[in-house]
Amino acid sequence: MLQSGWLRRAIAEGTVGVHGLRTPFRGGTVRDLSLKVLDIARGGLERRGHDEASFLKSLQVIAESGKTPADALLELYEGKWGRSVDPYYDELQY
Repeated sequence: MLQSGWLRRAIAEGTVGVHGLRTPFRGGTVRDLSLKVLDIARGGLERRGHDEASFLKSLQVIAESGKTPADALLELYEGKWGRSVDPYYDELQY
């Protein structure tokens, strides 16, 4: 079983919320777990006979890179934005 009591605990305690995909998990990381889950999901979608695996593409990119959207925002905040959230509203508005 891929999900364990440890993972539920880590989520509840905020460990995953702080360390994201870098969180240690069973000799690997949550990123490793994410890649396994995506493989399982892709296989299931392909067995359905529909071209739905494309919906996993953005998640696959995140899992492969290990960089979440939150990581990207933190990089901007710490770097280009000079520790200010004001640019968020100018640069990322829809």
